[in-house]
Amino acid sequence: GAAAAPARAPAQPAVQPADEAPGAGRSAAVPRDLSGQGWRRGLDPGEAPAQEAARRRHEFLTVEHLLFGLLREPRAAEVLEACGVDLKRLERELLEYFDGIEGIDVEGDYEPIQTVAFKRVLNRAIVNVQSQNKPEADGGNVLVALFSEAETQAVALLKKHGVELLGWWFPTSLN
Repeated sequence: GAAAAPARAPAQPAVQPADEAPGAGRSAAVPRDLSGQGWRRGLDPGEAPAQEAARRRHEFLTVEHLLFGLLREPRAAEVLEACGVDLKRLERELLEYFDGIEGIDVEGDYEPIQTVAFKRVLNRAIVNVQSQNKPEADGGNVLVALFSEAETQAVALLKKHGVELLGWWFPTSLN
């Protein structure tokens, strides 16, 4: 299980390079109860992932699709680049992963089904931001929440690129 944050923890979990560690109608993106609530204006954290999953006829919308979308979200991309991630290389690795998923045979418009893990990540991002009394979430918040799904290929790829979740703060340069 996750360790509890100190009572006076700074505002935000951090994502940093591991080597710096001290030791259809409705958007398919956001669960209905969160749609339009708490996201930075213009951010739909699941829009690009849903489009990619639908284009490939993937049955499910996964956290790997979510990570794919975060590569194009300014805040998440900024955090990943600050951690030394080669975004183009990570994108290629995600696309290779997607190539291994067989598409379903369906005609016409298709809306992939959000996995429980996908919904949990988005819910965690919103709850984290709301608990801090902040007005909105961004891709950085979603990226941090993604680490709660430790047994996914998305987190494995991030770790492969040297990204780890460290404590409950963002470096000053990323605030």
